[in-house]
Formats: sequence, structure tokens, C-alpha cells
Amino acid sequence: MPSKQIISNLKRYPLYPFRFQPIYKNYPWGGDALRTLFNRSVESGANVAESWEIADHANGQSIITNGPFLGATLHDLVSSRPEGFFGSESRLFDRFNRFPLMLKYIDAQDFISLQVHPSEAKAKELGLPDTGKTEAWVVVDAKPGSVIYAGLKPHCDRTRLEQALQEGDVESLLNRFEPKIGDCFLLEAGMLHSAGNGVVLAEVQQTSDMSFRVFDWNRETDKKNSRPLQVEQALQSINYMSRPFGPQVGHTTAHRNCERLVICDGFTLNRWNCEETFVWNSDNRCHIWTVLQGSATAIFHLGRRTTPEDYSGRQSDPIAMECLKRGDSMLVPNSCRSIQWAADSDEPAILLDISGV
Repeated sequence: MPSKQIISNLKRYPLYPFRFQPIYKNYPWGGDALRTLFNRSVESGANVAESWEIADHANGQSIITNGPFLGATLHDLVSSRPEGFFGSESRLFDRFNRFPLMLKYIDAQDFISLQVHPSEAKAKELGLPDTGKTEAWVVVDAKPGSVIYAGLKPHCDRTRLEQALQEGDVESLLNRFEPKIGDCFLLEAGMLHSAGNGVVLAEVQQTSDMSFRVFDWNRETDKKNSRPLQVEQALQSINYMSRPFGPQVGHTTAHRNCERLVICDGFTLNRWNCEETFVWNSDNRCHIWTVLQGSATAIFHLGRRTTPEDYSGRQSDPIAMECLKRGDSMLVPNSCRSIQWAADSDEPAILLDISGV
């Protein structure tokens, strides 16, 4: 439960851009890349597989690390101020009673279990305690020989897949890709997928932690590192009609610094190139930003007094600044009218911009 002071602040202070404490998950296929790439304070050799950057879920709840809402959870925030936070997306909170999007970083040094996420309809049909999800991967780093598997090859039905699983060799049925830095893969609900052998990913997804593992790359013989499988639920959740799948093709937008990577039922994903500076203007939705390469400073003109005088010490409308290095993330409410982004060095900053639809 949040403290009385946090509850008071949530009701009293206007909204502002939020930073959060990462939530680390250790799985057998993880490694050390998130510590080294992002200069994180993570113990060497901890086998960190995932960093949940922004999450409102029972299995991981983001905690605010800046401003007067320090110590509040993301759920505290959005449940107390849904209209002012979401703007035109407030219906999404009404529908799910939680923030509808998650952002993670994934370090797949070994192979992630071959898995599938059910659709929302399938999750309801199976009586699952969580919703289905669609997600997207953007490649942050890739060692030579790293692999992404996305979707079944044509003409592979359930019978053929079950046979391959019994034989312990399903790889020949999967679409196999050698990822390059910057590649983006849309993994729709029902699509079988995996990644590994030294690939680091930014993962954007609908808020859910529901995965069915169908194959663990024969790690079942290693009791220490094996993970439980949910073969029957996975076989029921796979969309066997999904087409062969490859990296997304970025599309130009009205802003020369921005390309659209994904627009789907769950979210919109844009990539921005900040060589020196650019200005982003609000579209009455909240946005998640994260820095893939380089570092950048975000300068916010937050509109009519967004920080109370007794907190900021300023009577005029304040200008807020946040400095984001590689791997840093931030959640911007719809009340933020614009951001001026500025690269912090001669190296261009590459940013992802995630919002609802």
C-alpha cells in the first residue's frame, strides 16, 4: 500500500514525465549484456534475462523514482489519475484496469524457450487469469550467429508440429532469421517464436505475462536449467494460418526524423533519429520513450503550471529536463504538450516512441 504522503501527492500534484526502477528477471537463457551495454548496477554473472522497464502487472510493478510521486507504483498512478494521464486512451484503462502496455529489455544469450502468447479471445476461451498479448522486438545488439525464430513455415499444421516435438527437432519448421541491429519483428498473438545465441532486444507488448512454452531446446534433460512446458495450451493457442514472417519495413511519417515500425491493435511503435535536436508535439495520448543508442536530453514544456509552486519554488510555468542514456526509459502523460529532444554527443541518439492506438 502507498504511504499517506504518496496518496496525498497523487491527488495534489499535477502529472509530469515519470522514470521507474527496472525490475530484473533471472532465467537460464539470460546473461550479462544488460549490465555491460547499459552500464547497469547489476551483479556480474547474475544471469539477468529481462529488465521490465515499465510494467503494471501482478508479476512486476514499476515504482516511480523521480518527482513528488517518488515511491508510488505505476498502478497507483494510473488508477488515481486515468483521465489526466491517458487523454484519448482513457478507455484502455477502463477496459483492463491497469496500464495497457509494457516495455522490457531482453538478453537472450542462450535460447528463449519456443513459446506462443494466446490471443485475447483464446485467453478467455481457456479461462486464463491473464489476457492475451501481441508484442514487437527491436534488435538492440546481435552477436554473429544470433537467431530469431518467428512463425511456422507454410503448410505446417498441428499434426506436423506435434510429430516434430515428439522427435525433439522443431527447428526445421520455423522461420529463421539472422538479426541485425535495428531490425524489428512484430509477433502477433498466436505466433510461435524464440530468440537466442547472443541477441539483445527491446520488447514492446500489451500488458500480460501469459506465455505457453512448447519446446525448451532439449534443456529438459538438464534439471537445473529446464523450464516447465505447457504443450497442450500452446498447441491450442498457435495460429497455424499465420504467414511467413520477416523484419518490419519502416514507413516514413510527417516528421523527417521519425519512421513508423509498427501499428497494430495493441500499440503504435515509432523510431526517432536525433542527430542534433527535434521537437515532438503531443497527440493527446501518453507515450513511452526509451533510448536504444547514444544518449539524449528531453526538455519538456508542460503547459499551465504542472509543478506546484511549493514543490518547484517557481511561480512561472516550469520547464522540466530529463537526461536519458542508453537503455533509459520514461513515461510521458498526455498533459505534456511537447518535448524538445537533444542529442548529448556527436553520436546520434536513436529512440523508440510507444503509444496506444
